[in-house]
Amino acid sequence: MVSYCGSFSNVLRLRLWSLLAAVLVSVVFQSSLAAQTYSGHELEEKVEGYLKQMTLREKLEYIGGYKDFYIRPVPRLGLPAVKMSDGPIGVRNYGMSTQYPACIMLAATWNAELANQYGTGIGRDCRGRGVHILLGPGVNIYRNPLCGRNFEYTGEDPVLASQIAVNVIEGIQSQGVLATVKHFIANNQDYRRFDSGSNIDERTLREIYMPAFKAAVQKASVGCVMCAYNLLNGDWCSANRWLNVDILKNEWGFDGILMSDWGAVHEIVGVANGGLDIEMPSGHFLNPDNLEIMVRSGKVTEATIDDKVRRLLRTVIRPGFLTQQQKLDYPMNDPKCAAIALDVAREGVVLLKNDSKTLPLDAADVKKIVVMGPFGGFVPEGGGSSRVEPFGEISTVDGIKDIIGSGTSLSYYPVLGRSVADGISKSSVYSHVAKDGTVKPGLLAEYYSNTRLEGDPVLVRSEDILNVASQRGLVDAVGLDQGVSVRWSGTITPDKTGEYTLALCSDDGMRVWLDGEVILDAWGDHAAQSDFIRSKLIAGKSYKLKVEYYQNGGDAVAQFGWGVQKSSLDDAVAAAADADAVIVCVGFGADSEGEGSDHSFGLPNGQDELIKAASAANKNTVVVVHSGGNVDMQEWISDVPAILQGWYPGQAGGQAIAEILFGKVNPSGKLPQTYEKSWEDNPTYNSYALKDGYSVDYTEGIFVGYRGFEKNKIKPQFAFGHGLSYTTFKYGKPNAIVAITDGKPHVMVTFSLKNTGKMAGSEVPQVYLSWKDASMAQPLKALKGFAKVNLKPGESRDVTVVLDSDALSSYDVNAGKWVIDGKKFEVLVGSASDDIRGKAGFKL
Repeated sequence: MVSYCGSFSNVLRLRLWSLLAAVLVSVVFQSSLAAQTYSGHELEEKVEGYLKQMTLREKLEYIGGYKDFYIRPVPRLGLPAVKMSDGPIGVRNYGMSTQYPACIMLAATWNAELANQYGTGIGRDCRGRGVHILLGPGVNIYRNPLCGRNFEYTGEDPVLASQIAVNVIEGIQSQGVLATVKHFIANNQDYRRFDSGSNIDERTLREIYMPAFKAAVQKASVGCVMCAYNLLNGDWCSANRWLNVDILKNEWGFDGILMSDWGAVHEIVGVANGGLDIEMPSGHFLNPDNLEIMVRSGKVTEATIDDKVRRLLRTVIRPGFLTQQQKLDYPMNDPKCAAIALDVAREGVVLLKNDSKTLPLDAADVKKIVVMGPFGGFVPEGGGSSRVEPFGEISTVDGIKDIIGSGTSLSYYPVLGRSVADGISKSSVYSHVAKDGTVKPGLLAEYYSNTRLEGDPVLVRSEDILNVASQRGLVDAVGLDQGVSVRWSGTITPDKTGEYTLALCSDDGMRVWLDGEVILDAWGDHAAQSDFIRSKLIAGKSYKLKVEYYQNGGDAVAQFGWGVQKSSLDDAVAAAADADAVIVCVGFGADSEGEGSDHSFGLPNGQDELIKAASAANKNTVVVVHSGGNVDMQEWISDVPAILQGWYPGQAGGQAIAEILFGKVNPSGKLPQTYEKSWEDNPTYNSYALKDGYSVDYTEGIFVGYRGFEKNKIKPQFAFGHGLSYTTFKYGKPNAIVAITDGKPHVMVTFSLKNTGKMAGSEVPQVYLSWKDASMAQPLKALKGFAKVNLKPGESRDVTVVLDSDALSSYDVNAGKWVIDGKKFEVLVGSASDDIRGKAGFKL
């Protein structure tokens, strides 16, 4: 699949930027060690030379990680330590760095050239910190809206995900840094990610879940692949020989390294023979003490070990790491990278709804603006190993301040905390009675080695906060990561009379008593979810508090907090009533959406109530949603005229959002996934739960995302590819011309595109394929190509999108190969999967 991008300004900017970056790199290299890269026969000779000098023990040590984020050095042979960093949305591990928008926002740009710049910027940040390998990008398919890591990935469609991934990888690797495509494969939920399995038929694997990985290997020559935690069809991904050897290495020709995710190895022989090359973060299983016995006994051959070491040596030698000075004198707070982060945010915001042309706002006419919600005053991000601490950030409030004049009033009312953790109380407001009868600060915590709070506790201690944020917390406490329960007890004593919010977040069950009455009840197995209650509390009065929690599997979250709101809802609503515009910023954030657990479909922490109150007070209410995907909007969507999907927009996200709110930038983002009206509408709803305690059957097959909605005849809230603009576009009638090159067919789809509005803007024409005489089950249509085209008012342009033979093919399991299914086809060109503007038939 080849797509044309019609934005000359982006092309020019990319070329100029790349030229400047190349000059800078050249200058630095001249003053440091010149890199000696190798390829072909010369590379293999070099690899064999080092391999022959290594002892068996050195080889066995080499395939275990070193100091958490390194390939170990071999000083005797002059092999350097190779440094890794978490990704994929910035360089995380070595202090502050550029905080880029989340990868799902990058996918929402539908801009392959910008994806290349994104990767190039991250590569520059790596070189500025001496990083050799970045652990990204992530390309797992957005299968359902609950997955805690959806924001790290690139949407529901394999063609879009592949295009974005290839360009990000090429950008990263253009800077002398190796990219790592992850998580191989079918890591589509984070609930019980360490012990869950994905059962998927081969056609679905090859057509939906594998294409982005295959493209990363065969088109982008990615240096590294990271295996997933889960099982695939009964075998751990880290030990799945069919996946790792037969497909990745033999069929696709991958000659780099396959590394484990951190802690994803569970055995010795199966992993050693199953294709994994290095266990991270250390050789817990793959180490000399374990493996030497296996090699001597013949259970693992030395030839198998040699193949792993060869791949690691290639990774060190081919890109020049032997002699290359990896750390360059780039600015740590790099303005070039900051500009890329801002551009991605500008192009990734999606205008979901804009009734009565509520947006853009007119800065000259708007005299009073009220911003409400927990995410108006800071830039939210997803949680987990992708989190990056920026040097600074621009919130939505900051961005609006920079646009409005001195004659405009701007007020901000957070109303709600960012998360439950915002309100976690310190020991000064908790107390409990110790066994000796004395009153002690903090809560009495009793840990049990079962989920039923039965028997004698295995640990009793005082804790000044109630905040279990991960499995690590339970492991540190009782040495167990599941099958644990905890009871916290004590009193809370407010120092002021007023309305207080008491809130919890838990994964799995949690319940809260106040003075003997259950006030919050989330008892049961579930992913991380939040709840709260408001209650009037009296100054100086002590209230008996009891909190119970159990963790049955997967990740562990147990958080409770209480306190007075930063600003009251009543004050915010009163201010909003006579405002010219109200901006409500809601969503999830690092404490409620992130690695290690899935999240609820509904917005957390009373945010629905906030939106409804704001829209009831002022009809000019705009909602900005920060999340990695869809959220339940049904309680308020009909009452709100305008909605922006703001994702996790990176360090300058507030500037981009403000520019779009006021029309300084015309929104051009398109949804990279389908937004359902209810979670029950999703094609995977009945196959999300673990059917036998540990596995998921992907019963929807290839009909994931928009393919499934169309098959099931369910109308989504917002379709795949949907995104509004402040201008309008007219599509010309498409033509489909079939040609044969090297014996393989391809189809050239051509059409005209015109900006018929009054504002410059970018449109994303999408080309779908429809089968007319297929013998296999096929979707009603499937995305096969796209372009991003920038046009001035009144400007027209001819657009060409080429569908190659791969785009025309389906996988025939019975034949064991890719085939073109049928002879009659139709291409559908449109602005979204439900907004087709033209069709053209063709025959093969």
